[in-house]
Amino acid sequence: MTIHRPLSVGLSVLFWFFIFLNSAFADKGVFSATASPQLFFTNTPTTVTVSAEIGAENLYISSVAAYKTTADGKPIAKLGQMYDDGSHGDARAADTIFTMQFDVNNNVEESIYVMVTAAYRGDRNRYLSQIMKIKVFNPLPVGTMEAITQELSVYQQNFYNYLQSMDIESARQQILSDVLANPNVSKAEMHENTISITFKNGLDGYFF
Repeated sequence: MTIHRPLSVGLSVLFWFFIFLNSAFADKGVFSATASPQLFFTNTPTTVTVSAEIGAENLYISSVAAYKTTADGKPIAKLGQMYDDGSHGDARAADTIFTMQFDVNNNVEESIYVMVTAAYRGDRNRYLSQIMKIKVFNPLPVGTMEAITQELSVYQQNFYNYLQSMDIESARQQILSDVLANPNVSKAEMHENTISITFKNGLDGYFF
């Protein structure tokens, strides 16, 4: 008697083997990249920590590095290699999260763009993170935060006053007009029930 192996079993084995191979390949890449802090002041020595999770095929990783780039991702300079060894700012060794640190002490305002790249042995592709933006500001003049908080409080009170004679949507539109007329404001927009405000000194505020 001849026993034939069901065709469906063979197909099932091939199917799961195909899924396994594709999952392994999909694990290659740079994930959850971060740069911290993202904001700091000029003339203030600051250490920036760059971290990223590198795909699970860590046995085949040949290099992981951070680069300073333009806003659209073109490399300017290599900031350094990244490590998964519990040093160089890395919190825990061999957890597939690679880290490096670099020092910044800018004397002018600027935006710094950073990208993480990873390469695998036997793979000609180089895998890239998203572009991360770090903003360097001049220190705010004394009293700036207090002044903006006071302005937002005035808008809040005016909103309540407008509600005495307007419906809520008309009151919001009137507040938006008031904000746009403020010479200290560079931009203001309505997003559903929230007005977002960008002041000319670079600070953002929100009115609900």
